[in-house]
Amino acid sequence: MSISIQLSVWSRIGTSFLVIGLVGCDLQSHLQLPSNISLARPSDAKGITILTDRPLLPLSPHPVGMNLHVTNDAMRPGMVEMIRRTKSRIVRWPGGSESDIYQWRTHRLTSPWYAHPNSTFDRFMRNLAQPAQVEVAITLNYGSNATGKGGGDPQEAAAWVAEAKAKGYRVPYWTVGNEVFGSWSTDLNEKPHDAATYAAKVANAFYPRIKAVDPQAKVGIVVNQYDTPNPNGWTQTVLQRARYDFVEVHHYPQEPNGGSDEFLLTKAVPQFRQMMVNLRKAMGNRPVPILIGEFNNVANKPNRQSLSITNALYHGLMYAEGAELGLAGVFPWELIEDYCTHPAQTKLEVGDFNPKLYGWQNFGTYSLFSLGLPSNSASCSRSVPVIPFGTAFPTAHAAALFGEFAAPRERLLQTNVAANLPNLRAYAATRGKGYRVLLFNLDAKTTAKIPLQFGSGLWNAQQVTYGKAEYDKSQYGFWVDPTRRTLGQVKSGVSINLPPWSMSVIALDRTR
Repeated sequence: MSISIQLSVWSRIGTSFLVIGLVGCDLQSHLQLPSNISLARPSDAKGITILTDRPLLPLSPHPVGMNLHVTNDAMRPGMVEMIRRTKSRIVRWPGGSESDIYQWRTHRLTSPWYAHPNSTFDRFMRNLAQPAQVEVAITLNYGSNATGKGGGDPQEAAAWVAEAKAKGYRVPYWTVGNEVFGSWSTDLNEKPHDAATYAAKVANAFYPRIKAVDPQAKVGIVVNQYDTPNPNGWTQTVLQRARYDFVEVHHYPQEPNGGSDEFLLTKAVPQFRQMMVNLRKAMGNRPVPILIGEFNNVANKPNRQSLSITNALYHGLMYAEGAELGLAGVFPWELIEDYCTHPAQTKLEVGDFNPKLYGWQNFGTYSLFSLGLPSNSASCSRSVPVIPFGTAFPTAHAAALFGEFAAPRERLLQTNVAANLPNLRAYAATRGKGYRVLLFNLDAKTTAKIPLQFGSGLWNAQQVTYGKAEYDKSQYGFWVDPTRRTLGQVKSGVSINLPPWSMSVIALDRTR
């Protein structure tokens, strides 16, 4: 069957962003996956089977990442605990668009934007990254130099790498620029947003100067997986001409005012998977690490869906698919921010609050935790009820649950899902001498009661679930944690109840 392409455009900070949708194809049949990747496969057997003798690739050292930016107060009480709660092992910094206007030596932004005085590089590392025990992925300034009259200075980038090395800071990834293929990003180089210019500057200046001060530093390039099929596009040009140790992509699958819960839960992730397969092919199927430096449901104007259970499930699926695809890290945008949208705002700023999107909130935000909305937000209406600082939103629970499922350097296992369970998704991994199983029920109304089959022996089984039932309590102002239950001692199988629109982790630990 042939694959047809749908093209649509959305606004990304005042400009446009290309989306490629794959339509009219059987993705399960037509995906050409790397040889060490295996989809959960439909089976004639009942329920879900974990093939404990079919180990796949090892999990990344950084199963869950997180975004923060330099406008946050890195020394604010509670920030370290938030990172720990998400089970994150790496944080991307100093931001998205801020990265291309940030001068790290002077700790200032070459625009009216504000760099928090408590978030200098040293303070960020010593007061946030190190206490939270996370590594850091730095986005270097490609867009502007200290004078604000030219592109980013490769020598300044190299000095930053040298500083990190001298102080023993754990920074495994250094990406040159943030979304610099798009006109919304600051780019004061001679030819802005030009792939050939970017590739040449990385190959001839950024890469060699960074390697000269730290040969172990990994230098990354920005690619745009949406234009990968274009042989003359940004991605193909940069992959062919630049020098790099990894690539970074960002993924926002929906237009700000055209969201769909059904699309987000059933189509967005398979399309993302296909894009990653296409990107791997463009890279010659070489084992070069791929970072998903940013992702969320929409590229701007967070909406009703952004805070809903549907976006939480999408986040969980993105983490899981990223693991199966062997990605080095998957970073949601973002841990905490003061930006939100509200229907009372002007049409240019408001997100999509159409009742067709499931949700109970009258505001939208990307933030995984509340910054104290709305009292700490300059952009959101004061009519939004105040949600205490540090309150976990659904996407924070999705990150934490995936962190319970995925331990660094454990191995994924193949799963078989019965053909009569089209709304279930299953992933499995080793955990010491036991296993962890990650299960999604994408049916909005029906509880799935299924048998889960796995290895022989006697096991202690526990289940932790976050779903529609937990999220729905937020309509009354209660933001509750996942539900935990003991399933007791089981042998080679156990019956599992998966509530509507839910994400569950099943812990299976061998008894002594």
